[in-house]
Amino acid sequence: FLARNGFEHGALYGFATDCSSGTPGAQGRDAWHRDTAAPGATVAGAFYKLRWQDTPGQVRDFVHDAAWEFQDAPDGAPEGWCFWTAAGANESGSKTEHVSPDPRGGLRVLQTSTAGYFGIYDFSDLTNLLSGGDFPQSIPATYTCLQPESDVRHMIELGGAGLYADGQNATVNPDSGQNPGKETFEDIDAVEWIAAQGGEDYIVIHEDSGNDFGERKFLAKVGVPMTYYFVAMSGGSKNSRQLAMVSAVEGVMKSPNSHEFSGATDLSALLAKNGDGTFQLSPGDTTGAQRSIEAEVPINEKSLVVSLQAHSNYGGWTTSFHPDAAGQILLYKPEVPVA
Repeated sequence: FLARNGFEHGALYGFATDCSSGTPGAQGRDAWHRDTAAPGATVAGAFYKLRWQDTPGQVRDFVHDAAWEFQDAPDGAPEGWCFWTAAGANESGSKTEHVSPDPRGGLRVLQTSTAGYFGIYDFSDLTNLLSGGDFPQSIPATYTCLQPESDVRHMIELGGAGLYADGQNATVNPDSGQNPGKETFEDIDAVEWIAAQGGEDYIVIHEDSGNDFGERKFLAKVGVPMTYYFVAMSGGSKNSRQLAMVSAVEGVMKSPNSHEFSGATDLSALLAKNGDGTFQLSPGDTTGAQRSIEAEVPINEKSLVVSLQAHSNYGGWTTSFHPDAAGQILLYKPEVPVA
């Protein structure tokens, strides 16, 4: 992608840390989150610049890709440091998935994993490092684990919903139809970090696991520990609505299959109005007011746009488009307990 679309004026970085015996780096990212990490645990390190650079007009084979550099020692790093990959330099592991930036403007980014864990990378000195006009060789950073790959059943509030067709509920994930289902998150995919009034932070969480009874959607309140409010589930090859060939979109049901919630957008700043009925956000604003307004809206007064890919819905009138799913765009208004 980078080679075909150009990356002449940028640089790629990877997070590295101390990999000496007994460290999170030596364990690997997956094993540390599964066996050692607790909520709030940190890993100190830095993002190191990769050697790869785009050559305008040149498209090269994957053997020349930047991905191979993660097997090498980071250039300029202390002795014994390595890139913090899923399972070391020579083994495959779980994939890191979506990222979501700090909605309050901090130099932080949230990142998820298909193993079911997620956390925040903080690189607060980046602005100073860029002030010289060049890309720095390294950017000091700290990773904070918000959720390890661990049992989340006791942290989920169902609100009286989330019953599966086999009698289990959405505190577990039967991604292969198993009973009991998995106690951890599975294949966290799309996430969106949401700022709300009172300094509260929330995370929209969408799994993409192949849950046979319905893919789960949550709204998480950030804290130690986290709280996960169950919002919805959709699709699944053993979902009773799917087996009954029911679809929200008329005439497109093909066969029971997985669905996937993907993406969320906070509309609260775009809809916020002043006392006189005028919109608070000015057209073409470049001051960052949108984020500031979002952060002053209580979570239960927000309007969030969510997309849904329904991989059972590719029949009927959709066939002329050769889709893999007929999707929906939904408006979600949270109703979570507040103090």
